[in-house]
Amino acid sequence: MLADLPPTDAAVLEERGWIAAGRWTLQPDTATSAVQTKRGCAEFDKALSGDPARQGAMLSQLICAKNQGDDLIWTDVKPADAILVLRQALTQLHMTRFSPAIARDAALLKVHLLGRLGDAVCYAGDRPAALGPYRAQEAVVRAWLIAIDRHQARQSAIAAPLASGA
Repeated sequence: MLADLPPTDAAVLEERGWIAAGRWTLQPDTATSAVQTKRGCAEFDKALSGDPARQGAMLSQLICAKNQGDDLIWTDVKPADAILVLRQALTQLHMTRFSPAIARDAALLKVHLLGRLGDAVCYAGDRPAALGPYRAQEAVVRAWLIAIDRHQARQSAIAAPLASGA
């Protein structure tokens, strides 16, 4: 059991953080969700103090920031406060080079952060400015779709001669 493992091990602390952060999804838009986010962040902070290069914990802290932004928008109804949290998380995300093993998760987080930032700006009262983050979010998704199409075209080009017996 996780509770039986050393409480100072960075991997154990990161996993405990994920458990708390995962519970946030079960209690969105409630006061309890903010508590779960804080618990998760505290465990990720401990994991990073033991292993500062632990990229899973770094990414997880940014996910907690996204959750905090979400809570500020929808639970606390403080979208202006969420703008700062979400912008800081996006800046940190852009400054961090993630390993290929979690780069996809980081890219997905970027899409979520941009969407939440658009929501925060919109609900803070500046609907025209909200289009910036929403358009940036759309651009990321479009770039992925183009990359997927290119990959599938390459796979088809490789498979076609094999299928024809050439």
